[in-house]
Amino acid sequence: MLQSALLYAEKNTKLTRKKHKKMQTKRILILFLTGIAFSLKAQDRISLEQCYASAEKNHPLQAQIDLLNRKTGLELTLLDKQKLPELRLDAQATYQSDVVALPVNLPQNMQIDPPNQEQWKTTFTARQLLYNGGLIHRQKNIKKATSEVQKQEIKVTIYRLKKQINQLYFSILKLDKNREILQKNSLQLEQKIQEIQHRIKRGVVPETAADPLQIKRLELRQKISSLRNSKRQLQEKLGLLTGLDMAGKHLDLPDVYISENREERPEIALFDLQKQVLTQQEQLLKKQRYPKLIAFGTGGAGNPGLNMLDNSTQAFYIVGAKLQWQIFDWNTRKTQRQALAVNREIIDNQKQIFNWKILI
Repeated sequence: MLQSALLYAEKNTKLTRKKHKKMQTKRILILFLTGIAFSLKAQDRISLEQCYASAEKNHPLQAQIDLLNRKTGLELTLLDKQKLPELRLDAQATYQSDVVALPVNLPQNMQIDPPNQEQWKTTFTARQLLYNGGLIHRQKNIKKATSEVQKQEIKVTIYRLKKQINQLYFSILKLDKNREILQKNSLQLEQKIQEIQHRIKRGVVPETAADPLQIKRLELRQKISSLRNSKRQLQEKLGLLTGLDMAGKHLDLPDVYISENREERPEIALFDLQKQVLTQQEQLLKKQRYPKLIAFGTGGAGNPGLNMLDNSTQAFYIVGAKLQWQIFDWNTRKTQRQALAVNREIIDNQKQIFNWKILI
């Protein structure tokens, strides 16, 4: 008897374990399917921030930023090459109608042959910039600052898309809300029509009692259809701006509208970068007043050479240094600085106008 009870209990324990395993498997499967459902549902939803990010990423102007970086890199390389020696090879051959001759008669035992009328010369010249007051460095800074201005202008253009995205995004949300109201009205109207038709069957009201409501139902359906077409058109425009597939997508209503900080606007950064370019140009004007020191050397062969009295092929060379310093420029740089100051005032005025437009 006791043995039978033990076998029965063991059997029940095994059955309980099997049922428990089956229940766990069902729970896991339910959780997995629920996760897939939520994932698919999340994929069908699009937020306003996603539209912003996608529009910025897929805008055609983004390609210009890489092009500007490449262009600036090449320009900086060209400026660096101005520090390298300048090498030049020259060759010439001439025939002169007259040559140098002594205007005096020499004694019979002295004779100097005049130079040949046919002359030739080949030279190799090297020039090396030794000092220019940091002019190249300032030119490089201007190139970099100008590139940053151009890239910021692209960011300003892309940022202005936000206004268009906002208009389309909230217009779609408004259409959805209007369609939802019309659908509720249509549902209520259907219920009223069913009630009247039930009364018509009972003979309580005439058969034409439901006609006004059916006409109104047709008008509601036309309005709902018109809202759907309008939404489809707006979705197509929003898809073109953002690069997102808007078909069948639900737009999330932003939780809170946060007014952006004026100092974070890309236009403000653009004004500051433009003033930085003017600052670099002012520094360049100062550097242009510095003297330039250049070392040079020339070697070659010619007939005649440096000695014009030696009427034969000669090898020769010349080495030296040259200083260039523009002492007076007729106030040209002063006028240029005044023009830069006016440009700075123009940028400040543009910034004030922009801030004023934001406030109103």
